[in-house]
Amino acid sequence: MSGMYPKDQVLEIFGEHVRWPGLGQDGKFTNGSFTDPLVKPSFIPAETLNLLVDNMQQVIEAAGLSPNNIEPDQLLRALQALGLSGSNTGRNIGNVPYLEASDKRKITIKAGTQIKLGTGVGLEDFFPKEDVLLSVGSLLDTGTLSNGKDYYYFLYRTAGGGIAIIESLNKDAPQGLNLTQVKQIGGLHTLCNAAGNNMTYEEGGETKTHPLNGFGTSDVLPHSVWCLNHRPFSEPEGMVYISSLDFWCDIYLPSGSGNNTKSVYQGAITHNRQYVDCVEDMFCVKKELLDDAEFSAAMLGSNEQTAVAGANEAGATSGGAGGRLDTAGRRMISIYGIEEGCGSIWQWLKTTSAGGVVVS
Repeated sequence: MSGMYPKDQVLEIFGEHVRWPGLGQDGKFTNGSFTDPLVKPSFIPAETLNLLVDNMQQVIEAAGLSPNNIEPDQLLRALQALGLSGSNTGRNIGNVPYLEASDKRKITIKAGTQIKLGTGVGLEDFFPKEDVLLSVGSLLDTGTLSNGKDYYYFLYRTAGGGIAIIESLNKDAPQGLNLTQVKQIGGLHTLCNAAGNNMTYEEGGETKTHPLNGFGTSDVLPHSVWCLNHRPFSEPEGMVYISSLDFWCDIYLPSGSGNNTKSVYQGAITHNRQYVDCVEDMFCVKKELLDDAEFSAAMLGSNEQTAVAGANEAGATSGGAGGRLDTAGRRMISIYGIEEGCGSIWQWLKTTSAGGVVVS
């Protein structure tokens, strides 16, 4: 059996040879026999017990909790916090997000979420027993909600000892607080320009209603919401999650180059750049170009068979990325909130696109 089980040894005790710790034939601990005194029960070594406890403590600590010898459900809560309980499937197994969009300007922290805010036991952990509904913009440290911006959510301890939530445009810490006083728990991106109404798209031979119909300027892009256990490998600014193929994608056409490559509203769009340079730009910020399937998935619901208003390079680039209409007056936006992915400027992919290929 072995694995975490110890290996039997033969010891001589008072002239008698005995097996220690006395495992059964299957290599596991045994109760022995209640009818044959010669078949003795196993002894569980202290080293084995310590190994089990040490492993459980590491799981609890990895979930951001503080192991203790009091709470009977701490291992279960740790597994829930790590997203390892339940029947999740797919490549994101173990990353069940605890933060999600619940309305155009509301997000929800799910009940049962555990986030470590400090050291110690109990009150040091943020552990809501019920869903926490947050009105986006109502908890800002300063100012009002703006369009096309990334907002961050933090936990902090109040003067009275309780735990409160605050939102901010500042990635490091909200105004009036510093890094040592807060715990960043997630964020989101706001829509740069109203999506309009009556948009439809085709999928699987069906005409469907665009999910961003009715979304206004500064509303929350639902797929941009991220948290500590559901976020891109890169920094999350200006990105949305593409659920159909399980990956994160930039909202905007890239601006800048190298380590300054960004997905940002009204950023000066980078164009007329060689493939190898675009690949390197992405690598510098822990991203990569999309392949053909990913591009098709991410751009689902975008305008089709139209061009950017003006149908020229100036129309596609002047004023920077985001918020454009096409030649039919429709917003150039996918169901995930990706801006100007179709009908604007040519984009490099990491694989050959099927578009334009003729098979005889």
